Amino acid sequence: MADLRSQLGSLSEIGDVKDALQSVKDQLEAELLKQQKQRELAVALKKRQAILNGLEAQPEWFGYVAAFGGSVVSTLIMHPVDTIKTRLISQAKEDAKEKPKFSLETIKNFFGFGAEEDDDGGLLGLYRGVVGNVIKEVSLTLRDWA
Repeated sequence: MADLRSQLGSLSEIGDVKDALQSVKDQLEAELLKQQKQRELAVALKKRQAILNGLEAQPEWFGYVAAFGGSVVSTLIMHPVDTIKTRLISQAKEDAKEKPKFSLETIKNFFGFGAEEDDDGGLLGLYRGVVGNVIKEVSLTLRDWA
């Protein structure tokens, strides 16, 4: 307020008074905006702290369950990819002497739909051996959590 009085006391024209009042108004609006941002930040920090407190309040076994679930899901997703990779590598070794042919018949044979004497189980055959892989991944993940 003293700043406002000194500005008003030294001014002689109405235009200067209007400019001084606008300047004070702008300063007040800036201060109000700053205070509003501080309140919003305080609210956001309280929410964040509540979330962190909730995470710390979880039982210890919850982390193990989450690790177990993550291992199972990632293994179920990646096992067919690893199976395809292994089949491609072994097929490439067999076909090293002849130029590989890319056709619908090749794809059918690759996934086990074509040749009956070489039954790979079709799409479900991609999951052959997944149980052992899940057990391995889960045990390694749980060991890392311990």
